[in-house]
Amino acid sequence: MSRFLPRMLRGTLIAASMGLAAATSGAAVLTLDGAGRLIGATGVSIAGVSYDVSFRDGTCAELFAGCDALSDFSFNTIAQARAASLALVDQVFNTSLATDADPTLTRGCEDAGYVYLGTRYAACWALTPFRFTTDGQVATHVALNDIRDFMDQAAAIDTQFVVGRSQTMAGIVDAARYSTFAVWSLAGSGSPSPASAPGSALLAGLALLLAGAGTGRRRAR
Repeated sequence: MSRFLPRMLRGTLIAASMGLAAATSGAAVLTLDGAGRLIGATGVSIAGVSYDVSFRDGTCAELFAGCDALSDFSFNTIAQARAASLALVDQVFNTSLATDADPTLTRGCEDAGYVYLGTRYAACWALTPFRFTTDGQVATHVALNDIRDFMDQAAAIDTQFVVGRSQTMAGIVDAARYSTFAVWSLAGSGSPSPASAPGSALLAGLALLLAGAGTGRRRAR
């Protein structure tokens, strides 16, 4: 019986660590700033590939390496960009009750809230650029996070929102209040997110426990 217990403990810890690893790698992790604003997410899965995303204010030229070549964008077709928008709705906006219920908590959309006839409204557009139009402007696809949950959606496959390379959203029907750029990168290619640290620490702790269990068995022999 005394020999069986360490084996059982070892098996339990391995199963737990594998389960934790699957949980942490299989779901996007939201990145919040000190004020609780949603500023991005890590580990967003799109067509089997893991991406990180950051929500940022600014012009396309400022945020996408000059915004003058297709290689500046992570996606180059409207189908790919729409898949990214769907991922934002399903894996980012709708995974936190706070940010889903209040779009003004997303960076770039802080001023999106307004009241009309006594009812509060707010919406946040996340723009994913993917190509250039024939006149040199930038085509983006939109993911919508609305205070009304039934309105959360990715735009249709044939719908694009066009902006100028150096144009701020302020020049587009006051869109600056409710829009932000989604800046994508392959997962892990940027700075690591502090939000993932608790999972890594727990895995390290499990590894130490496993090592301790093995040492205890050798000493008992």
